[in-house]
Amino acid sequence: MHRIAAVLVIGLVLGSAEQASAQGRISAIAGAAMVDTNLSGDDAYGPIIGGRAAWLSTSSGISVSLDLQPFRGHGSDNTGDFRALYIMPSYDFRIGPGYARAGIGIGVFRFDEVLAGAMTEVVPFTAAGAGLELPASFGLELVWRYANNVRSVRVNTISLALMRTWPL
Repeated sequence: MHRIAAVLVIGLVLGSAEQASAQGRISAIAGAAMVDTNLSGDDAYGPIIGGRAAWLSTSSGISVSLDLQPFRGHGSDNTGDFRALYIMPSYDFRIGPGYARAGIGIGVFRFDEVLAGAMTEVVPFTAAGAGLELPASFGLELVWRYANNVRSVRVNTISLALMRTWPL
């Protein structure tokens, strides 16, 4: 986790020289996601929706994404199933029409416990993603998110989404 933070800080410092030619963008995201807890093989599948605001130059940028997992991921017998909201600032590395991004964010997990009722937990998570910009302001993005110790559960979320982007 310290390595990802160091990469983000170094990237922000190096990328600040290009801010004069940078442009703002907003994106809407819709796709499919898979959630695996504790690498159990008891996967849950469903939609993921979200949005992103970004400040990008030709080779790098920073962005903040907000992604909602409205379907229930399978928790343990003690925690119950959960839904999640992922808030992630990231550093973007741009290579032609493609990009890679890495970040550390906050996940808001809402558990539906059978005996104790619903509970919400906020935990940090790490993420990495890669995408490809397509014609007509569309793009395709693959993102992996990992949160450890969410009520004693490790959560891996992988999503593949279509994006529509507009300049600011």
